[in-house]
Amino acid sequence: MDTFKLAWRNVWRNPRRSGVTIGATALALFCVIFYAGLMNGNLAGMERSVVELELGDAQIFAEGYRKRPSLYTVIDDPLEVTRFAS
Repeated sequence: MDTFKLAWRNVWRNPRRSGVTIGATALALFCVIFYAGLMNGNLAGMERSVVELELGDAQIFAEGYRKRPSLYTVIDDPLEVTRFAS
């Protein structure tokens, strides 16, 4: 006898059990897909927040800042430095 035909007949031998199994599998699949989408959105939002609000993709320091960090060490002409970035 064909294996697929035998399996199909066995699925409908006990329809309540089959329905519960199919429903539980569908619910679990929905939860996994929903959670994966939620996590991807969360990670994308955190990355966007860090890039927009914090450091960004690159850091440019004033000359001598790395040797002696200070809030008062500034870049003399920031427009000149950022002109090449765009």
